[in-house]
Amino acid sequence: MKESMPNSARSFKDSLYEQFALIGKAVSSPKRIELLDLLSHQARTVEVLANETGMSVANTSQHLQILRNARLVESRKVGQYITYSVAGLEVCEFLTGLRMLAGNRLARIEQLKGEFLQEKDIGKRIDIPDLVKKQSQGKITLLDVVPRKIEVVVYCRGPSCMMAIEAVNILRNAGYEALWMEDSVHEWKRNGRPLKGLENYLK
Repeated sequence: MKESMPNSARSFKDSLYEQFALIGKAVSSPKRIELLDLLSHQARTVEVLANETGMSVANTSQHLQILRNARLVESRKVGQYITYSVAGLEVCEFLTGLRMLAGNRLARIEQLKGEFLQEKDIGKRIDIPDLVKKQSQGKITLLDVVPRKIEVVVYCRGPSCMMAIEAVNILRNAGYEALWMEDSVHEWKRNGRPLKGLENYLK
């Protein structure tokens, strides 16, 4: 017969996992995950976040407070406005891991992406290894405005951000050869690539 766990050890484990659960509760809302995704790339005000997520300012503030209580975001006052940002690069890593886990385990994600992209004439894509290869050969650039003879790679916050896809369509309609890179700067960093020129991007 197994001996029961001492009360002190049981109490410690209960308290420990309760703290872990705070993170789970904080990201149990789709809107809060979207807010974290937005903030992982750039600090924003409540008003801007409300506009980008289609929520009211009041609801956005409530979600941000929950994320702040879980120490996932932080705020600071800039002039008359309060801006929010993620509370560290480990939050960005957490989001990347969450997206990878969900993408590997939930078939509906790829189905949703496929349905959306089918409506868009996105054409060719490019991943980080191919981008690095083309870049080393001088065949590609990441600048927004470039000569028409050079391929343009468009990237954004990752597969959940559709602005890069819209940009590809706009560029192609304007006569540019544009490629969509599904990954974001966080995957770039995870692959051990240099962040020269992007130092301020993750602050």
